[in-house]
Amino acid sequence: MMPISVGDMIIHDEYTTMGNKSSLHFAMRRFMERPQSVIIVVDEYIRPLGVVYPKHMFTAIERGEDLDRCLVDSIMSTNIIKVKETDLITDVIDKVKSRIAEGQEAEAIIVVDDEGRLKGYFSLSEDEKEVMNQIQAIRHLKDILKEMD
Repeated sequence: MMPISVGDMIIHDEYTTMGNKSSLHFAMRRFMERPQSVIIVVDEYIRPLGVVYPKHMFTAIERGEDLDRCLVDSIMSTNIIKVKETDLITDVIDKVKSRIAEGQEAEAIIVVDDEGRLKGYFSLSEDEKEVMNQIQAIRHLKDILKEMD
């Protein structure tokens, strides 16, 4: 069985980008235009810094933040995993599991190029999580078989 890389997966999740000095008001307008997306906050070189979901905006609004003065870099989550298209899915699984073990489940998996620039975004659907679990089980069985030899 050939190893599966990130580039082999269909990275179809919808996202939009904005600079880290964009206002909460601007971010809200973006979500209204693309309600199914996530905002990936990037620097001037299109390198991902974090993500903004509606929950981050609602929290800021609840705190009474001024929509025009509050910047997305103050509400974004930096709890992301950056991977490359060449990374093996099994390695990505290990990164995700490591974060979970540390009590920091990543809010997004972001695909970057060799210079760290944004290439894509994906989240794991329930079907993909099941495939990941099956891959982990196969790896575990291979380890057990090696120990038996």
